[in-house]
Amino acid sequence: MTTNTEELADQSAPTTAATASAPGFGERLRNARENAGLSPAQAADKLHCDVQVVHFLEAENVTALGAAVYARGHLRRYADLLRLSTPELVALYDQKNDRPDSIPDLTRISRAERPRDPNNVLRWVYVVGGGLVSLFAVWAVLQNPRVSSDTTTTPVPVAATPFVVQPPVSAPPPATAPVPEATAAGAGGTVVAAPAGAPTASAAVVPSTVAAAAMQPTNKMVKLALRASKDCWTEVYDVDGRQLFFDIARRGSRQEVSGNGPLRLVLGNALVMRLEIGDKEIVIPAELQRKGTAFVRIAADGRVDQAR
Repeated sequence: MTTNTEELADQSAPTTAATASAPGFGERLRNARENAGLSPAQAADKLHCDVQVVHFLEAENVTALGAAVYARGHLRRYADLLRLSTPELVALYDQKNDRPDSIPDLTRISRAERPRDPNNVLRWVYVVGGGLVSLFAVWAVLQNPRVSSDTTTTPVPVAATPFVVQPPVSAPPPATAPVPEATAAGAGGTVVAAPAGAPTASAAVVPSTVAAAAMQPTNKMVKLALRASKDCWTEVYDVDGRQLFFDIARRGSRQEVSGNGPLRLVLGNALVMRLEIGDKEIVIPAELQRKGTAFVRIAADGRVDQAR
C-alpha cells in the first residue's frame, strides 16, 4: 500500500511542476505579439480597443478587465488576432479568475426608486374635487327641476288705456273796446273818425282749429310720368303704401303712375330719370341724392322732399 502511494505521488509531482512552470495566458499573448512584430498600441489599433486592455490581458489583471463576460470577449479577439488556441487561453483565464462561472445578468439592472412628485398628488386632489363638485351640481339641478321655469318672467298683461282726443284749447279773443256806429259831429260839422288801429266790429276771429286743419296736407291724386334714359330700378308707392310700380324702368321707356299723394319714390339712379307732372318737370335736388340713389316724396304741386 505504501509503495502504491509513493508511486502515485511520484507520478503527480512532475505534472504539478510542469503546470507551475507553464506560461500563463498573459505571457503567451505577449510572446505571440512580440513574435508578430506588433507593439501594444498596434495590437490595440487592430482590435479597436484601448491600449490598456492589451496591457491588462498580458499582465493577467483580470479584475481590471471588469466582468468575466467582457474579459473573455477581449481574450478571444486577442487570441484570434495572434492565431493562438482560444479554448486553451480561456481555460487558463478561468483558472486565474476566482469565479470563472460567475457571469453577471445584465438584464437585471437595479433601478433607483423614483422620488414622488408632490404635484401629482395635488392633481389627483383637484380631479377628485372637481368631480365631486360636478356631481353635486347635477344633483342640485335634478332636485329642483322647476328652477329654470320659475325664474322665467311671465309678462303681465297691461290694460289698454283708451286714447282720447282732446279738442285743442283756443285762446280767448282779445278784449276789444266797442266801436260806436257813428261819432258825434264836432264843431263845424266835421265827423270825428275812430282812432287808427282800433278793431272794427266786423273783424272776425279765426279759430285755431280751423287754421291747423288748413295747414295739414290733403291727399290729392298725383299723376306722375317717368322717362328713363338708361335702365334704372324704380319703386313708386302712394300715400297709403300701395305699390304702384316695382320694376326696372328700361332705357327709352315711359311709365305713367297715379295715386293719392304725396307719392314715395325709390330711384336707383336719379340722374337718368326724368319726372313730369303734367307739363311740369320735377327736379330732384342733389342734396336728396346719395351717389345717385334717391328716396323722395313728390306732392301734387311738384314739391320734393326727403322720404321718411
